[in-house]
Amino acid sequence: MPGWAIFGDASLGGGGRGIMGSGGECGVYGYHGSQTSVLGRLGYYDNTYYYGVFGQNKRTNTGTIHYGIYGNAEGKVTGGSGTDKNIAVRGRAGNHNLMNVGVFGDVGTSAGTNNYGVYGDATSTATAYGVYGKAHDCTTGYGVYGEGMYGVYGYYNSSHYGYLGSNQYGVYGRATSANGDAGVYGYNGSGAWGALGYYTGSTVYAGYFSGNVNITGSISKGSGSFLIDHPLDPLNKTLRHNFVESPGNLCIYPGKIKLDASGKAEVKMPDYYIALVKEEEAIAQITPVGKPFLTGCEWSKDFTTLIIYGEPDREIYYSVIADRDDPVIHQLYKPVEEEKGNGNFTKGKLLYPKAYGYPKEMGEDYESNHQREMEK
Repeated sequence: MPGWAIFGDASLGGGGRGIMGSGGECGVYGYHGSQTSVLGRLGYYDNTYYYGVFGQNKRTNTGTIHYGIYGNAEGKVTGGSGTDKNIAVRGRAGNHNLMNVGVFGDVGTSAGTNNYGVYGDATSTATAYGVYGKAHDCTTGYGVYGEGMYGVYGYYNSSHYGYLGSNQYGVYGRATSANGDAGVYGYNGSGAWGALGYYTGSTVYAGYFSGNVNITGSISKGSGSFLIDHPLDPLNKTLRHNFVESPGNLCIYPGKIKLDASGKAEVKMPDYYIALVKEEEAIAQITPVGKPFLTGCEWSKDFTTLIIYGEPDREIYYSVIADRDDPVIHQLYKPVEEEKGNGNFTKGKLLYPKAYGYPKEMGEDYESNHQREMEK
C-alpha cells in the first residue's frame, strides 16, 4: 500500500477541497527530513514575493536528477474531443495592469556550464514539442518571446539528440496565408526587421528582410537582381536590374584617364589589389574616347600599375577584370560543375523541375515542403 503524509479527497461538486491551507506566510509547508534545502510550499510569502507554489531543491549529490517542482501527465483519453489535454504543469497569469507571466524561468549569476531558465525536451517519434507557445485573443500576443544575447536560440545536432526523420530544425516557424503573417519574425528596435516564411498578401517569401543583411558565408541562388523605386516614377513603378553572372569570382575596376604629352598614362591599382586577386591573370580593356587611335597597355613588374599608351593628350576608358585569390574565397569556393549525389543534392531530382517540364514531385525540396503542407 502506498503511504501519504497528507492525503486529501474532495468530490467534484459543492466547492470541495482535498487540501486547503491559509496563512499569512505559508498556506501549506512541505519538508523532506533528510535535506533542509528540499522543501515545498503552497501559498507562500517570503517578505518579498508571493508564490502560488514554491519548490526548492538544493541537493548536491551527483548521478541523480533533482526537481524543485515535478509534474507528470501521462493519462490516455479515449473517445474524447480534440480539446482534451494532459498538462503536467500549467502556469497562468491573470488580468493585471503590470507584467503577467505564465511560467518564468531564471538562471542565477553563479550558475554552471549548462543552465536553462526553461528547458523542453521532445523525444517522441510522433509530433512532439520541447516548448510550445500559443498566443490568441489578444491585441499583441507572443507564443514564445525571447530577450537577451539570444532571444530564441535553436540548435540541431543529430549526434546529441538522435535522428527522427529527413527534416530536422533548430528553430521551425510556420504561418498561415493571412496577410502579414511570418513563420519567424525578427525585429530590431531601430526599425529593421526580418521574417522567414512571410506572406505580403500577394507574394509568399521564404525570407523577407527590411534593413541591412550581412552574410559571412556564401550564398547560392537561381537568379538575382536589385529592385528599387523607379527613379523617374518612384510612386508608381519599380526598376529591376539583374545580376551579372560569371563562372569566376570577378573583381572589376573601371575608369577614365587622360594620356600625357608623351602619350602615356599610369593607372595605380588599390593597395589591396595584389592580396585580393590573381594579378598575373588580370585582363585590361582600353577604349579611346572620341576618334579611334592606336592604343596599347602593359603591367608594371609588380603588377600594381597598369601603363597605357596612345595618342598624346587624348582620353582613354579602361576596365581591369581580375579573379579573386584571397583566403576567404578559397575557403568558400564551390566548383562550377558538380555531380549530384554524395551530399550535393539528390541524383535524379531537380532544383527547378517546372522549368524543365518535370512534375513538382521530382523537386529537390518537394518532400520537405509536402510535409509542411500536411502539418497545416
